[in-house]
This record gives sequence, structure tokens and C-alpha cells, in this order.
Amino acid sequence: MKTLTNNFLFLCLIFSISNSIAVSQNVYIPNVTFKNYLLNNPAINTNADAEIQITEASSFSDTINVSDMHITDLTGIEAFTSLTYLNCSANDLTSLNVSTNTALLVLYCFFNSLTDLNVNTNTSLEEFVCDNNLLTSLDVSANTSLKILRCSNNELTSLDVSGNTALTLLRCSNNQIGSLDISNNSNLFQLHCYVNQLTSLNAKNGNNTSLLVFFATYNPDLTCIQVDNPAWSDTNWLGVDSMVVFSENCNTGLAEENNQPHTISIYPNPASNFITLETQTTKGIYQLQDITGKILLDGNVNAAMFNLDISALSKGVYFLSLQTNDGLLIKKIEVVK
Repeated sequence: MKTLTNNFLFLCLIFSISNSIAVSQNVYIPNVTFKNYLLNNPAINTNADAEIQITEASSFSDTINVSDMHITDLTGIEAFTSLTYLNCSANDLTSLNVSTNTALLVLYCFFNSLTDLNVNTNTSLEEFVCDNNLLTSLDVSANTSLKILRCSNNELTSLDVSGNTALTLLRCSNNQIGSLDISNNSNLFQLHCYVNQLTSLNAKNGNNTSLLVFFATYNPDLTCIQVDNPAWSDTNWLGVDSMVVFSENCNTGLAEENNQPHTISIYPNPASNFITLETQTTKGIYQLQDITGKILLDGNVNAAMFNLDISALSKGVYFLSLQTNDGLLIKKIEVVK
């Protein structure tokens, strides 16, 4: 009798160990919708059972597309270490862990509620789309193979793409970015950075003629964009606010500046024939420069109100500087014909 009891206990122990081993070999996937998607994919669930084994997940190197499936939790994706394409867009995700998915080439996670996303280990990424989330920061410094980056409609205050020299397309519109430098991104052919808080935009990358799509409108404090050739940009890049000027060096003083008290009026603007200046002083000097910094008109301020004849100027953008005892005013003037 004792022998039978011992044998029974031994068999129970063996069953328990075997069951534990089987469970440990399965990927934990709490979201039913996500799990059913994986189970119904014969390329993933190769043995057609009711679980996804770790070996099945780690050997799968193709595509997982679970977009628009109302998924709230993508736990289990970590086991797919050879995965190259993940589309989990238009779901209800508040977090996403892709730290072990180091083979990823493409990641689409737009239209979710992500507040944080770490892609530092995804060094093979070539296409990364995270539009329409709640991201306040984004670090892509490790993603040096990135060709396409779309991060519009988030809450980003800064974006550093200086190390992403392979970029061909950048969309970062509808954020709160204060400055953007694409001077290292000579492969860019498309830039969308409209509706931000840009005060500085350096687009002087040595290959502006290949940057054929350029939209930087609705940046109310952006007055100067640094470029390769101002004349070329003025002709070809029309997606800028009317008061923006192109310059080879936006640090030369051509950007609009006003450290004067509000005692000076310049009108009309835009203008075609004359500009009127009204000041509270009768002593000072003025200069009118084109976008290259060349002085076209200059003279003394000798009255509280005087007219400046601009009828000989061509259509375009100019800078009028006015130096008085109160300080310096630099105003952008648009000449229309």
C-alpha cells in the first residue's frame, strides 16, 4: 500500500513539473483580442494549439498588424524578438514596450494614447510613425538608420534629428517644438513642421534643392529660416508664413528684433510705394536691407514722422532697422506690387 502511495505521489510530482514547464514555455498574453490574432495566424501558431510558445514567438520574423482592433494591452509582444514589422495603430494603448524587438525595421503606433515611448534599442528602425499620441519627449538618437519619422500631433517641445542623417521624410507638425535643426539631414526631400512654436529653423543642409516639399507655416515667432540659397528657397519653398525671410545666416541681425519701447509705428505693411515711420524722437538713423544683408537705403531720422520711398524696390521681403536713443528696432517689411 505504501508503495502505491509513493508511486501516486511521484506521478503527481512529474505531472506538476511537466505542467509548470509547459506553462513557462508559453508567452503570457493577457489581452484576448491580441492573443486570438496570434493564435489565428498559422505562420505564428505553427503547432495550431491554444497557446503561443516562446519558441514560436522568437522565431517569427515577419509582420504583426493589429491596427484598429481596440486593443488596450500589447503585453507579449516582447517575446517576438525577431519581429521586423509592427503595426499597432488606432488602438487604445497607453504603454508599449518594444525594447526586446531589436530587429524591428518598421514601427507604426499612431492614434493611441502613449505618453512615453522608448526606441533606444531599436537601432535597425527605418520607418517610425507615432503621430497622434500624447508624447512629451522623443529620443531618436540611437535610430541612425531611420529614413521616415512621423511624430506629428503630440506634445513635443523639442526634437533632435542631428544624428538621423539617413532621414528622407520628417513630419513633426502640431507640436510645441521651439527650435529645429536639419542641417545634418542632407537626404531630406520632405519636411512638415507647421503649427509649432518655432523661433529657430536651420535648414541649411547643403542639399536644399532636393528638399522639394517644405511646410513651416503657423509658427508665429519664426521670422528667419537659414538656408543654402535664399533666392532659390524664396522661389521654391512657398509653405512659409508671409513674414518669414530666408537667409544664409539668421544670426547676422536680419531676424526681426525689437528692444524698443512701443513708441514707433511703421505702416503700411505690406506696402508698395511709401512707408511711414512715426516716432517720439527726431534723432536717429535708418537702414533698409534685402534678405542677403545688402543695404539698399539709409539715412537720418530728422522728424517725428517721415515717409520712406520704396517705389523702386522689387517685390519681396526686406528689413528696416531704426536706431534711436531709445534702442534698436528691426522690422520686416513686405513689398508688394
